[in-house]
Amino acid sequence: MKRERGAALLMALLLAILVAVLANGMMQDEQRRMKLLDNQRVRDEAEQMGVGALDWARLILREDLLHTGVVDHPGEVWAVPITDIPLESVTGGGASGIRLSGRIFDAQSRFNLMSLVTVANAGAGPGWVGATAIDPDGVAVFQRLLQSLGLDPAVAPVIAAQILASRSSALPATVPASTPDPFPARQVTDQSAGAPLPLSTVGELRTWFPDADAATLVRLESCLVLLPSPTRVNANTASASVLGAVLGVDPGTLAGLLQARQQQVFSDPADLQRRVNTLLPNLGSFPVSQLGVGSDYFWVLEELRRPGAVQRLQALVARHQGVGQMTRVLEWHRGWAPGMDLSGGA
Repeated sequence: MKRERGAALLMALLLAILVAVLANGMMQDEQRRMKLLDNQRVRDEAEQMGVGALDWARLILREDLLHTGVVDHPGEVWAVPITDIPLESVTGGGASGIRLSGRIFDAQSRFNLMSLVTVANAGAGPGWVGATAIDPDGVAVFQRLLQSLGLDPAVAPVIAAQILASRSSALPATVPASTPDPFPARQVTDQSAGAPLPLSTVGELRTWFPDADAATLVRLESCLVLLPSPTRVNANTASASVLGAVLGVDPGTLAGLLQARQQQVFSDPADLQRRVNTLLPNLGSFPVSQLGVGSDYFWVLEELRRPGAVQRLQALVARHQGVGQMTRVLEWHRGWAPGMDLSGGA
């Protein structure tokens, strides 16, 4: 009898231990599940906040166009970065622990590879357009830019020819499928014609310069952009390298012009022409088709920080007076392109 009672007691203890182990495992599984659900909630919340911040940036750009017209410069509201702003939970219930930093950059501060060609439907809208011929002024600017970086300028007409060949005027164009847009209601379509560009990013140009070092290629990418249609370089925001390539002068000779730009921005093309002629009297003429004082395309960079994670977003926004002062998201992707940062590295 004692042995039987002892065996029964031992069995009860073993069962109790087994139940405790199973219960503990179930509790841990439930805790992990709740943690995953909470993380997903925070990610979804950050995603919604990122969309809201992008809409905010679009509103700033639209208001800037309404109030300041076609002149864009670093002293305007859109160029002021926001840093580490706490965001309230969009689901209610207090602080979300998410903090936002962001900045808008002028995409036309760089030389646009689509300016290597001319198009038949310029101004038709913010979408991709079809090319009709190589633009000799654009090729000359690109050659000077390559030469200033120590790269082979003979590559410029080759790239221009490839862009021309890839931009047929016989097919309807849309935003390339390689640049997904999370805002289907704002998906950009274009009634103009054209085939997709073979270049999706300026980084793909590296294949044309196999002997160039990494630092030179990074400098090249920091001077270039690929936009849906030809654009003028904004003289109010362009770097010395890009501005020198457009004007056809050594960047080192532009110190006076850059200093004058800081004191008073170029207010219109006539003001730009007059001040360039005054400060660079030996320059002569320059391609006015390649240089302007305003911009139609901007990058929006966002950084959302939450406990244990950082989420980054980059969007290309088109802004055109001809379509009702509206802004449209042309490209959107997570992460920032190389050379992009909030400190002014764009």
